[in-house]
Amino acid sequence: MDERLIAKQQLYRIAAKNMENLKKAEGSPYFGRIDFQERSRNEVEEIYIGKFGLMDKDRDMPIVVDEAQDFDEFKMSILRELSMNDSFTFVGDLAQGIYSYRGIRDWKRSMERVFPDKDYNYHLLTTRYRSTIEIIELANEVIKLCSDLEAVLAEPILRHEEKPKWIPYSSIEEMADKVIRRIDVLHQEAMGSMAVICKDLDEALSVHKILEGKVENLHLITDQKTDFQGGTAVIPSYLSKGLEFDGVILWNVSKEAYEMNPMDIKLLYIGITRALHRLYLFSQAKAAPILEAVKPKLSF
Repeated sequence: MDERLIAKQQLYRIAAKNMENLKKAEGSPYFGRIDFQERSRNEVEEIYIGKFGLMDKDRDMPIVVDEAQDFDEFKMSILRELSMNDSFTFVGDLAQGIYSYRGIRDWKRSMERVFPDKDYNYHLLTTRYRSTIEIIELANEVIKLCSDLEAVLAEPILRHEEKPKWIPYSSIEEMADKVIRRIDVLHQEAMGSMAVICKDLDEALSVHKILEGKVENLHLITDQKTDFQGGTAVIPSYLSKGLEFDGVILWNVSKEAYEMNPMDIKLLYIGITRALHRLYLFSQAKAAPILEAVKPKLSF
């Protein structure tokens, strides 16, 4: 039997198994969900199928996928099977692709594998309207260090502010004290939103405990707690994608935390590019080799 036909049959069976649950939830904002169990990893990936693309009367509507660099060809194929008109827009940044074991590494390759019988248009958007020139220049230098990526460098608009600042510390207690004082300064400068970005969730939980009661309007952002209405957020780097803050503090950019490898480079790049106006990178005396490599773009 033709392999493509077998794949189609498998996709239809997966969709059929979930159809009953999808219909039951029809009245909710996201009225359906398809779960994928990663056999080699203890996690479940989810696709939310909204009202555009599932019901027969709506299946000719276009489908837009944001953060598509973390999608994969299997999920793209399922969406194609649910669509009637092959009208898709995939938006993503490979420099923020931190799920390399299942994400997209080459747009052209994925489009040709999922849509082999269709033409597509590829648009490269490089202008960044969000961050200052100084922040974007630092981000560009960081992502150029990534060995497994042909970096697409951002082009900032003409908006100058202060250089990102590298702030050393000798102990966690000293860093916490400096972070608290820095947040107070940002409050005085009328920065409406701030983030303390940690490398992972465990670190974010620890930092939130340290800052709780010492920083006003403090919020911990996790997979389960995503609401943020302003103030100061403590958030792991992988959850900060797509968000923006007036001021960003990167917690503990030390040699032990961030090594010179593609994953750590991308995580640091994500944290840097969340900042609109102010960016502070805290590290021990022995900073991460990534920071050592981009020293000219930092102030001290």
